[in-house]
Amino acid sequence: MSIQTFAEQRDEVNAGLAEQAPAELLEGFGRIRADQAAVDYAARAPKVGDPAPGFTLPDQLGRQVSLLGELQQGPVVLIFYRGEWCPYCNALLRTYGLRAADFSQRDARLLAVSPQTPDNSLTMAEKHSLECPVLSDEGGEVIGSYGLKYDVPRTSCTRPVAPTCRSSMARAAGSCPLRPCSWSTARGSFAS
Repeated sequence: MSIQTFAEQRDEVNAGLAEQAPAELLEGFGRIRADQAAVDYAARAPKVGDPAPGFTLPDQLGRQVSLLGELQQGPVVLIFYRGEWCPYCNALLRTYGLRAADFSQRDARLLAVSPQTPDNSLTMAEKHSLECPVLSDEGGEVIGSYGLKYDVPRTSCTRPVAPTCRSSMARAAGSCPLRPCSWSTARGSFAS
């Protein structure tokens, strides 16, 4: 059985939205994507060779998880995602989850970081059968330390987009401080 790639899943999400969502909503999402594409996130992120910004965050079960503690067990792959309300993030997490054995064979540990609450992280982990810790960065401080924090400007959201985006985000985290579905690898420092 072939594992569906993230790009294949993303294309399915896009096709589903194109069939079901109103044109005005799609245009609003398009403006948000264009705004985000114009941001140089690489310039804001830690550079190759820089120490990975440390953190301790609660996981979906309320346990405190530190990056340092995880790194003491081996390499860590950090997955940053916006929340369970984001179909693209869901696809990304499914992709990583389906490839968990590939990471384990390399002695690497997955950590998912989101601005959503621990309760929403638990829902996300259960819904997608995730075996990795799903960490809650409710204020977005860790996300910001990796250069991935952003706000969706109200001017980007058309009338139907704003309530959809903001109400879903508010239920999950209160805001959306994270660049679209991103990931990073931490080995104590950033390596190429």
